[in-house]
Amino acid sequence: MKKKKDNALRAVVCLAVATIAVGGASIAVSRMDKGADSGVALDIAGADTKIKEAVKNADGTYTVTITENGYIGEMVIAATYSADGQTLLSYDVLSHTETDNLGSRVDEEEYKSKLAGVKLPVTTSGLDISGILGIEQEAAGDGAVELKDGTYTAKTEANETGDYNYVTLTVENGRVTSVVWDELTGGASKAELSANGQYVMKPVWKTQSESLGAYVVEHQSTDGIMNETGYTDVVSGVSIYVGGFVDLANQAIAKADGQDGTYTVEGAKDDNGNYGYVTVTVEGGKVTNVIWDELQGGASKAELSANGQYVMKPVWKTQSESLGAYVVENQTTAGILNEKGYTDTVSGVSVYAGGFVDLANQAMAQASVTGEVPGVAAKPEIDATAVDVVTGATFSSKAVLRAIDEGFVYLRDFILNK
Repeated sequence: MKKKKDNALRAVVCLAVATIAVGGASIAVSRMDKGADSGVALDIAGADTKIKEAVKNADGTYTVTITENGYIGEMVIAATYSADGQTLLSYDVLSHTETDNLGSRVDEEEYKSKLAGVKLPVTTSGLDISGILGIEQEAAGDGAVELKDGTYTAKTEANETGDYNYVTLTVENGRVTSVVWDELTGGASKAELSANGQYVMKPVWKTQSESLGAYVVEHQSTDGIMNETGYTDVVSGVSIYVGGFVDLANQAIAKADGQDGTYTVEGAKDDNGNYGYVTVTVEGGKVTNVIWDELQGGASKAELSANGQYVMKPVWKTQSESLGAYVVENQTTAGILNEKGYTDTVSGVSVYAGGFVDLANQAMAQASVTGEVPGVAAKPEIDATAVDVVTGATFSSKAVLRAIDEGFVYLRDFILNK
C-alpha cells in the first residue's frame, strides 16, 4: 500500500513539474511574442520631461508617449511615426480629463483620421511651435525692447479691505521666463483659494445662460452669437461653450415659426440621463423669453450654479497661469485683449484680462532698459503642415498638436540624427 501511495505521489509531483515547465515555456513564449509586438524600448534620458516612453516597433516605425497640459488637466498621448520620423501615422489619447463632447472629441476617429499621414511638424492658427522645434526667434520687429535680468513686480492699489492684484515677472538672459498673476484676498492667495474650491468664478453658469437668452430676445435671433470655435465674442461675460445653446434655440425658434406660445426643445440625453433644453416664449409674434438650462442628476444646472454646487472650470488659478504662459511664449502682452478687455486668443481664459495686461506691462516697463513695453516680435518662418482644430476644443486640439511635435523633435534629435 505504501509503495502505491509513493508511486501516486511521484506521479503527482512529476505532473506538477511538467505543468510548471510547460507553463513556464508558455509564459516565455508569451513574453517573447509580447516583446516582438511592443518593439524595442528607446532611451529617453536627456529628452524633454514630457517624453515618457519611446519604442521602435517591429515594422521600423516609432511610438512615443508624451504628456501635455490640456484644457482641464494632463493629457497622455501616444503618437506613432513613420520609420524616417517625418510622418505622423496615428495617435491615441491614453488618458485625459477634458470636457465630454468638447475636448474629449480630440480622441474621436473623425478627428484622428484627419491627422493620419500628415507631414511633420504640424501646427494650427495661433499656435507657435518655434520653441518646440528649437528655432530661435528672428530679429524682433519694431516693438523690440531690451530687457534687464531680474524680478519685477507691479501692484494695484489696495482697496479698503487691503486686497490687491499683482504681477511678478522674471527676466533671464534678456527673455521673460516667468509671469505670475495673483490677488491677495483677505490676506490669502486667490490662486490657491481657487485651486481648493474656496473661490468660485463669477458670473456663474446661470448668469451666463441668462445673458445668452437676453441676447436672443434683444436681437430676435441667435445670429452672431457663436464664433468659429463654438464660443462667443459678442455676449459680454459669457465664457462657456455656446454651440449647444445656439442649436437648441434655433430648433425652438423654428418650432414657433412666429406663432405665440411656449416651445421647448431638449438635447440628447447622456449615459446618466442628463440633458440640456431651451424654452422659447413668443408673444405678439416676437420672442419675449429664452431659457437655457440643463438637468444634471434631475436637478437644474442653473440653480446648482447659483447656490455654488456647480463650479465652472478651469479655476481662476489655471486661467491666470495660461495668461502668464502666453507672455512667456510670446514675450509680449500684445494680442491678448479684445476690445472688451477679455481674450479671444488665450484658450480657456474667460476672466477679465485687462487688469493682468496692465500690470504685466508695468512690470515689463520696469524690466525694460528704455522703459518701453515690448511689442510683437517677428515670428520665424516654419515649414509645417497646418491643420484645423476640433470646433469648441481649441485648447485640447493644440495640446495634441504640441505633443505630436514634441515626439517628432525627440525622434529627430535623440534617435534619427544621433
